Amino acid sequence: MENAIKQRNIKQFVQFASIALLNTAVAVITMNSLLLIQPDPGEVLLGMFNVVSYVMAVLNSYFWNSRVTFKDLLEERRGSDLDL
Repeated sequence: MENAIKQRNIKQFVQFASIALLNTAVAVITMNSLLLIQPDPGEVLLGMFNVVSYVMAVLNSYFWNSRVTFKDLLEERRGSDLDL
């Protein structure tokens, strides 16, 4: 039982870390794409580009973590809610 929990935790950590790398890629690609559209942005526009790339990375993180990394926890919670 304890070994199964450790394996699940390791798997969850690897998934979480992989998604973190993907989030970084999404943020960098988004920022570079915006900079291709507007190569010399002013300070305000650059700040807006940063916000957009950050939001894209956060949305990506939520999407993948809720469907992959923490899917088992969500299913456990749904099952316990039904037991009431």
